[in-house]
Amino acid sequence: MIATGRSDAKLAIVAAQGADHVVNTTALGVLRDAVKELTGGRGADVVYDGVGGEISIESLRCVRFGARYLVAGWAATPFVAAGKGRRGAPKVNVLPTNLIMMKGLDVLGCPAAISVAHDPTLRTVRFAEVWRWAESGLVKPHIGRAAPLSEWKSLMLAKWKGDIVGGAVLNP
Repeated sequence: MIATGRSDAKLAIVAAQGADHVVNTTALGVLRDAVKELTGGRGADVVYDGVGGEISIESLRCVRFGARYLVAGWAATPFVAAGKGRRGAPKVNVLPTNLIMMKGLDVLGCPAAISVAHDPTLRTVRFAEVWRWAESGLVKPHIGRAAPLSEWKSLMLAKWKGDIVGGAVLNP
């Protein structure tokens, strides 16, 4: 697993959680070369993109032919969508179809919350599976910060700003 981010401190936490490699993407253009080097020139098999924005294009360039590209979120969107509805506004959630075609990619939307809204029967099955993973130690959720319920607003703002690595927990 190769994890990416722009903060060495946050990447250290991710590495401690089990990432095989971490790549700081503060400088645009470093990801492709780093991934190619780490994979012996082959490229990534799967990209899990929960961010969107500029890093999505870089991520498409670092995959092998026939890879899977999973779109799971748009965390970058609030910071770049200020021009929404105006000409010249950044197109943050647009993937270049030429790269998708030339690399023979499977691009999949992975909207967990939306999927459950369309089919509520998925919730119980998915929750049970994730719970089994947690109980067996396959996944170990990282709690970045916990706070009393009365501090919900400041905790959620900190999470939204990216000041919290992992989960934010409110204690009633």
